[in-house]
Amino acid sequence: VPEHSPDEEQTLAVPGITAIDPEGVSKQFSWSIDEESGDASYFGLRTYDADSSTVDLLFKNGAIPSFENDEERDLNVTISVSDGTFLSTKLINLSLKDINDAPKQIKTKVTVYEPEKYAVANLNEIFVDEDKDNNLLTFKLPASSDNEFFEMEGAALAFRKGFSDFEEKSWYNVFLVATDQRGSSTEGNLTVSVADMPEPPQIRDGELDDDDYIFNDPIIFSKEYSIKE
Repeated sequence: VPEHSPDEEQTLAVPGITAIDPEGVSKQFSWSIDEESGDASYFGLRTYDADSSTVDLLFKNGAIPSFENDEERDLNVTISVSDGTFLSTKLINLSLKDINDAPKQIKTKVTVYEPEKYAVANLNEIFVDEDKDNNLLTFKLPASSDNEFFEMEGAALAFRKGFSDFEEKSWYNVFLVATDQRGSSTEGNLTVSVADMPEPPQIRDGELDDDDYIFNDPIIFSKEYSIKE
């Protein structure tokens, strides 16, 4: 039984189990699960034709086994079918097959306070691996409009060294790719908001140079004076 993808019916275990009458006589069938057998607590049956000759074996809602847990990889259940006179039983063995889940993005926004400067996020807190083996994720920072302002070392995302204009924009959209060790990738966008923190006035000695006009805060200048009577 393969692990279902999100767009498939999660409860379906074994579809289309069919009973026939060897003599070719049309009969009404009734099905049941031996509740004392193996892993019967996981399963239920669904009929969908007039004579109930075909059923699906389902996982009960709320009882779908973990495909990531080795102890639940092999299951078995006994089902029975009756034509009103005779009863037949069948032991069904199921082997669960895990499929690799791509990394999942669990966080889409972070806020950076200006005094922290370059550090932005640990990407292992932005993306997670949902498989049991907890794969080590790797990350890429592809070329995109706002990615030029950022750099990455391992899982550490940061503003690139030398970047200082935290006043220009209040947020950035970072495009990221997370990949697990089995090669499954997930693309995601992370909104980085910059919280501008007030800065204290600056005290400087000497004349005001043209370059000093870059400061937005009050600036106090001092000079030496000689006072005579």
